[in-house]
Amino acid sequence: MKHLFALSFVLVCISAHAQKASHLFVVNGTFVQPGREEIVNKIPVDQIESLTTLNSIEATSKYGEFLGGNGMVFIKVRFDASRPLDFPNEAMLTYGDKKPVTVLNGKIIDSDKMNELTEASGHARSISVSRSIDYIEKYGLQAINGVVTVTTE
Repeated sequence: MKHLFALSFVLVCISAHAQKASHLFVVNGTFVQPGREEIVNKIPVDQIESLTTLNSIEATSKYGEFLGGNGMVFIKVRFDASRPLDFPNEAMLTYGDKKPVTVLNGKIIDSDKMNELTEASGHARSISVSRSIDYIEKYGLQAINGVVTVTTE
């Protein structure tokens, strides 16, 4: 009887915790910091192009427990110059040391060495910066902080 009561108590605690946790929102490919969902609430309904949800099982299988454990909501917003979406940097989800993944000519390098390597190898032909969800599969969770891609060749 004691074990049944203890098991019931644990299940109630887990259920209460699961109800408090909210989905992770992704707006135009950028993760919203948990607790900063007010940004999502400010999106005008007529600017939303699409909304897709993944339950926790689907999200965890695709993006791992860290991102998908509580499910995910993907929102794609239409660009409207008269009503730009205000997305402050502090509302973007970060991970680890908060440095972006730095890729030079297709190889991941330490971001602190970028200046000396680009000076040694010549002028940069192209530089791109992105915080898109698309890079997580390729570069891992650190890509949440962004990916800086530099090509010198």
